[in-house]
Amino acid sequence: MALVRCPGCGQVFEFNGSRVSCPSCGTVMRIAPPPPGMVGEAGPVDGEVETLVIPQSPAPLRVTPVGEPWLSDTAKMWIGIVVGVLMFALVLDWFRMKITPAKKVVDETKVEQLAHDMADSEIARLKAQVEKLEAQVPKPPETPVAVQAPPAAVTTTQVKPEGNWQAALNDLAHRQGITTAPAATSTTARNEAFASLMALKPERPKDGADAVLTDAQINASIKKGLDWFINHFAKHRLANAEAYDAGMFPGVDAISVYALLTAGQAIKDERVRPSTTLVKDLLDGLKEMPMEGSYETYSRSLRISALGVLDRREDRATIDNDAHLLLESCKQGAFDYMHPQPGQTRANSRWDNSNSQYGGLGIWAASEAGYRPPNQFWKDVESHWTDAQVKLTGGWAYQGNTGPAILSMTCAGATMLMLSRDQVTVEGTSPNTTAPLSRALERGLEWLDEGEHVVEVKGAGHPGYTLYGLERVGLATGYKFFGKHDWYKELAKWAVETQQKDGSWVNGDTVPSETAFHLLFLARGREPVFMGKLRWDGNWTNRPRDVALLTRFAGKALEQTFNWQVLGTQRDWMEWTDAPVMLITSDEAPKLTDEDVAKLRSYALAGGLIFTHAEGGSAAFNAFAADLAKRMFPEYEMKTLPATHGIYSALVPIAGTVPVLAGVSNGSRLLMVHSPTDLTKQWGVRINPGEKDRARTMASDMGVNVVVWATGKQDLRRRTDSAYVAERTEKPVGKIPVARLKYEGNWDPEPWGWVREARLFDRATSIGLDVKGVDLVALEPKTAPVAFLTGTAAHQFTDAEVKVVKEYVEGGGMLLIDSCGGGEAFAESVRTNLL
Repeated sequence: MALVRCPGCGQVFEFNGSRVSCPSCGTVMRIAPPPPGMVGEAGPVDGEVETLVIPQSPAPLRVTPVGEPWLSDTAKMWIGIVVGVLMFALVLDWFRMKITPAKKVVDETKVEQLAHDMADSEIARLKAQVEKLEAQVPKPPETPVAVQAPPAAVTTTQVKPEGNWQAALNDLAHRQGITTAPAATSTTARNEAFASLMALKPERPKDGADAVLTDAQINASIKKGLDWFINHFAKHRLANAEAYDAGMFPGVDAISVYALLTAGQAIKDERVRPSTTLVKDLLDGLKEMPMEGSYETYSRSLRISALGVLDRREDRATIDNDAHLLLESCKQGAFDYMHPQPGQTRANSRWDNSNSQYGGLGIWAASEAGYRPPNQFWKDVESHWTDAQVKLTGGWAYQGNTGPAILSMTCAGATMLMLSRDQVTVEGTSPNTTAPLSRALERGLEWLDEGEHVVEVKGAGHPGYTLYGLERVGLATGYKFFGKHDWYKELAKWAVETQQKDGSWVNGDTVPSETAFHLLFLARGREPVFMGKLRWDGNWTNRPRDVALLTRFAGKALEQTFNWQVLGTQRDWMEWTDAPVMLITSDEAPKLTDEDVAKLRSYALAGGLIFTHAEGGSAAFNAFAADLAKRMFPEYEMKTLPATHGIYSALVPIAGTVPVLAGVSNGSRLLMVHSPTDLTKQWGVRINPGEKDRARTMASDMGVNVVVWATGKQDLRRRTDSAYVAERTEKPVGKIPVARLKYEGNWDPEPWGWVREARLFDRATSIGLDVKGVDLVALEPKTAPVAFLTGTAAHQFTDAEVKVVKEYVEGGGMLLIDSCGGGEAFAESVRTNLL
């Protein structure tokens, strides 16, 4: 083994081979063979040190290489220390970057520099994308043109770019852990005054969710019941007919078909359209079914009702035949289960009020389909129910007139007295009136108004039968309330809650009949209210059936089923909002208190229309209407509506002499309409749309036009889908300020709009809106983060107003501008004078 001395540090050590590294300082050496006599050279060769071999000996010979090393031992030591420290710092920094990437705030120049430092391929890709997008965007014209709103019928298509060059650079900077500062040229500042609102977290509120029945819940319940029926029909009838009493089955099948068609129309279910095989088979099978038997009165009546839903021409013969046989069964306005024997009369044979109700309902349904019974029939019906009334209480029992009165039969008595009155035109003692309600009918309604009578259905047997009877009397009389109870909403909620999981209802004679009764109650009771009639202490009901028969006329004209309502001044105005129009009619001046007038104003401002009407052209009522307009709307003026106004042709153009109407408008819509022309006298006569006698139909056409105009020619809301939104019981988690801008003009045409919006917002988010009126010239960014500007007429914005708006928006505020009602005058002022 040979020895070698390192020329770098002088260390002597053993070695093998021709290339070796010093174990002390790391100097790499190439070993040259020693020359004779141990004399040789040592020096750098290709970056390595060439040295001489030192032969083994007791004392190693020192061989001095040619030239000294370029660094001293001390310098190399310090260099090693410095390099080690630097390496350690780099390793620590690498770990820190991995755990928490550093962020630097740079300006746009640094971002651009970063982009230039990216790979060439990335730059090329982004530039190609930008060039493609720029090619898609139309170039601006040489000469600026005025900006015009596109026609309503034109659909414009805009190119939505995936991004732009600056956005791409910002995105790259973000991916590199760098946050870009806003451009120095930005003119929009963040509204720091309301930065704390960022902490508000929207959430769906929980209070009151189960207390209110929604129209969606009713719709879902009807669908479940409809599903149940569809699954329980065979081809032409209910399945498993042998499971029912043979005499009862035809009536059960008839009411099932009746409910199926009514419910299908109520929710517009495609499975039960008139053209479907299911409907055709069921109606054809129903017509073929024999109705003679132990329940003939019920069966024929319900078959007429079922066939009358669609009123097909091919079903008229069956309807007429059933109605004729029912008339033969009638005993002075009363009915039994089956045909009476020859010589039997009401006085010497059996009858009951349940059969008498259904016999009368069958003839009424046939009349709606075009059958014409003699007037004597309806006079007999009125006599029967008047005689059968329980004298002590005013209600009705199942049989006799001594009681006790029960809810189902009292509903039957009130309904039949009302229907018999509708079928016969009765003139009153004054040429401006028809006969008032009979005392028997008034007493029956008083019984229903007492205490808890209308909700006794919950504890009674055959609840579906009673619900259907209550729905009949409620719709016939227009009463929304009996006593303190909103009968439909309360009982519909109960009906939905008692529905079985499979969609049926129980506790009646049969599951199909009980399910059918419940479906008929839910479907008919929720139909839209066409018009309301105000009830006050005075001559409010000179013509008791005017709105009822107008609603019937409107249903045929619009091919839809409607309800109507009587609404008292003693009720809160929010309960009136089911009806889009409120009729106030009389031959005298109603005595309304300031509280009554305030309720009417709130109803109108919340979306309703007040329709005043002078019976017989009463001068006293005309003076009342003019005064009422001033009391309700002091900020507006009642004006005569010109013959060209759209209200005269909203549905049917009024030909010939146009009745004179006056109105109060907020610049967007009518709040009040007054008719000095007597219209309601013709409403109280049973007529059909399109009759040749235009003098008779003109008044009814005008009544329908008023409602159609008030609703904007749109579908009327369901009764359980009111536009009114109540406040939540719980306080919101916070409030967002909103400024409503006031100026010299009609700045607040719809004051209830923002009240409703704030409540909807709260119900959706648990966050309130603090809406306040603010003078436009006083608006500042710190006033509110959102401001709202609306109007209905042209307005000349002053330089001061324009300056305030500009500073508000540039200071971080958001401005919402609305042309109320879509009026072009205000919109044009905003475009040309403000923006």
